[in-house]
Amino acid sequence: MNPIDDASLDRLFREGRTFNHYLDKAVGEDEIRAIWDLMKMPPTSTNQNPARMVWCLSADAKEKLASCASDSNADKIRNAPAAVIIGMDVNFHETLPQLFPHVDAKSWFDGNTELREASAFRNSSLQGAYLILAARALGLDTGAMSGFDQGAVDKAFFADQPGVRSNFIATLGYGDTSKLHPRNPGWRSTKPTGSPEPNLRTLVIDTATAACSVALLDGDRVVAHGHDVVGRGHAERLVPMIAALPDGGRAARILVDCGPGSFTGIRVGIAAARGLALGWGVTATGYQSLALVAAAGFSARDDAALTVVLEGGHGEVFVQAFARDLTALSPSPR
Repeated sequence: MNPIDDASLDRLFREGRTFNHYLDKAVGEDEIRAIWDLMKMPPTSTNQNPARMVWCLSADAKEKLASCASDSNADKIRNAPAAVIIGMDVNFHETLPQLFPHVDAKSWFDGNTELREASAFRNSSLQGAYLILAARALGLDTGAMSGFDQGAVDKAFFADQPGVRSNFIATLGYGDTSKLHPRNPGWRSTKPTGSPEPNLRTLVIDTATAACSVALLDGDRVVAHGHDVVGRGHAERLVPMIAALPDGGRAARILVDCGPGSFTGIRVGIAAARGLALGWGVTATGYQSLALVAAAGFSARDDAALTVVLEGGHGEVFVQAFARDLTALSPSPR
């Protein structure tokens, strides 16, 4: 099986967002059927199907659901083209003889309400995630939420099905990207068994040389970048270059080149980094330009050590040697 292309990965995962605002474009039964036809196919434990969906397409249905939601979520539901309740049937095991016929899996759950409840919750949550992915794959967007009165939802929508309880709810439609907030930090694990580490969107600023450079990173991925050889014009170019990045360059942390290099350029970069960090409430951290050049050199060569020479202006150069692990072999730039 071949990997799917990057555009599809972006749509399903990397650019996935929670939408609170949608375009004025209806969602109808054709879209709902297409979502169901996709989300019903991926695996669950013993091929269980505990999820029970209630699709709210009319204004009356959305109002009924909104009345059970928290104040902040109620208007999101009312204004969305559609909403859906993802419920869970704790009596899902009754259908296992049809869905998992080669083993008597139903007997595993008979008389064990606690096990059925745990499995219904786990697998209906999994099916809810499949719903979100199916919607994204079909060009729609969602806004999952758990801020609602579960008892009220169950009474309003599942009163005739005592074995069914609500799990979570979501809005659905064609998202209005113009009203998205800057993306919050995600999480990633650097090792398959490791604890999650912040996958922070990072703004990188480099003004230590004759060039003015900025980049916006999402983990290890370069989202956007800019590079302009300006000589002495860093103060005039830096802020417009940052503003031209997606979301105005807004990030969860800032990295800024602290030199060695152009004294004036370094001051401009650090001042901008500190100002943005203060305004955004994030951290600004410095890095050394010579170590960065060394890292780039080692990525292209197999040498055990490298010496970096960087022009400093006024006939000066900065020199420092590094081992392959970027340990400095000389105490400081000279």
